[in-house]
Amino acid sequence: MDEKPQIQVLERTAPTLPVRSGHVEAASSDYVRPGTTTLFAALEVATGKVTEACTESHRHQEFRAFLKQVAAAHPRRRLHA
Repeated sequence: MDEKPQIQVLERTAPTLPVRSGHVEAASSDYVRPGTTTLFAALEVATGKVTEACTESHRHQEFRAFLKQVAAAHPRRRLHA
């Protein structure tokens, strides 16, 4: 289980230019930053299954809700955090 707070949500001001012969994909360096988000993720090592959640806030309420989501995804299993 891991968390990544304050991920920047970037919105480019111009569309990405497609790949052309001899050129790589090009993107504008200008962007609008409407806010941040938090990514919670839990990995089931045996299967590679990932349970994830993105939230606007990074408080104990969101983390507790994520833990409940993980527990519901793995009923009758002993979980280790």
